[in-house]
Amino acid sequence: MVPISTSKDLQQRIAELEQKKLLQEYELKDQAQKTMEALKPGNMISHAFHQPGMKGKLVNASLGLLTGYLSKRIFLGPASGPVSKVAGDMLQWGMAAFTGSKADMIKQKVGQFLRKAKFKN
Repeated sequence: MVPISTSKDLQQRIAELEQKKLLQEYELKDQAQKTMEALKPGNMISHAFHQPGMKGKLVNASLGLLTGYLSKRIFLGPASGPVSKVAGDMLQWGMAAFTGSKADMIKQKVGQFLRKAKFKN
């Protein structure tokens, strides 16, 4: 840094620092705008789908939830009492956990079944 010896040098240095401040403010506002855009729920979901393996995990979780819900409805039907509601929730949770952990195997078996059914027709 050059020592300031005259008022002209001081004014020049002040102008340089004001320019630097304006540039930093612009960069900060731009980065804040980018951050706000990235934190929108739609953009977060969109970016999550571009992560490796995320689509498979989402399919597995959806498969688990679907089978849990269907098993509850098939085995218990519409629950009326508190005990049957708790039993239905436990069944749904257990089936969802089981299916979610075995989702790859289930998808493979369903795919084989569908291919066989397609060739029979």
